[in-house]
Amino acid sequence: MNPEIDISCVILHTKRLTLRPWRQEDLEDFYAYASVDGVGQMAGWAPHKSREESLYRLNHFIEEKKTFALEHDGKVIGSLGIERYNEADHPELKTLRCREIGYVLCKDYWGQGLMPEAVERVLQYLFEQVELDAVICGHFLQNRQSARVQEKCGFTYCKTVPYTTQMGAVVTSIDNIMTREQWMNWNNRKGGKKMYSFYGWQGANVQDDLGLTPRDYYDILTSIWSRETCAPRLRPKWSMENQTLGQCSITAFAIQDIYGGKVLGVALPEGGYHCFNQVGDCIFDLTSEQFGDEKLCYDDCPQQYREDHFADPDKKARYELLKEQLLAKRKR
Repeated sequence: MNPEIDISCVILHTKRLTLRPWRQEDLEDFYAYASVDGVGQMAGWAPHKSREESLYRLNHFIEEKKTFALEHDGKVIGSLGIERYNEADHPELKTLRCREIGYVLCKDYWGQGLMPEAVERVLQYLFEQVELDAVICGHFLQNRQSARVQEKCGFTYCKTVPYTTQMGAVVTSIDNIMTREQWMNWNNRKGGKKMYSFYGWQGANVQDDLGLTPRDYYDILTSIWSRETCAPRLRPKWSMENQTLGQCSITAFAIQDIYGGKVLGVALPEGGYHCFNQVGDCIFDLTSEQFGDEKLCYDDCPQQYREDHFADPDKKARYELLKEQLLAKRKR
């Protein structure tokens, strides 16, 4: 069965993309890629002949509340829709919560691994937050690029069905499927749990006013943490492979600004505290990966106060820099 979907207030992030609802101001970006020959045909529709045609479809995206715009470096380069699957083609799914996804990407960005990145993030959203039981994704028989995306994301063959395109042609479609169990197993096989290896990630389900969880903020922060936001004494050791080094207090207080709760601190042997967040019963540490295999004790930790930490002007300046970038990316 097809449960209702509404992504009008949902924003998702990956390493390189922001997935968000469409806006009227996306028209030029939309027309720029939708009018290119060879793009729409892969999904069963003809290239757009005018901005008016793109505007008509854009308004449908906004009204239907089920299609993400894919934003890359401030530009919309594609779409990913959470569609209703054909229940007549798949009667075996009638007792399961299931939807179908479809996607289109600007030709200039083919071959860069962006669509698998987007699909994997949407699958996580659909299984973890929407709580679907299965997701279908189809591709035309001749569309090897789309087939490869689905293979990379762990979809498996379901059945071959006829599909009538918007241009009136009947073509062969290969329907692939991902069940919740398959998704969990696929993530485990490919190291999916390591995607979020910060302490407490499994239970970090609190949401802000945009529906973002700490996992979403971790995704955003991976594009913000830098040598500039790192504590000065640790900058010589900071690297892209150890992004969370020297970021704990400014990150924890920025996250407190979003969710509220408390900032607590693990006492360190060399002195000082490693900061983490507690929101209600939810405890998570977005910067715990800097400790590698070392296990921290998060029990009975003292509360930390920003007036103490930000008495250091440098730390306050780094906090303000990180928070400014975090809020800017959060709104995209």
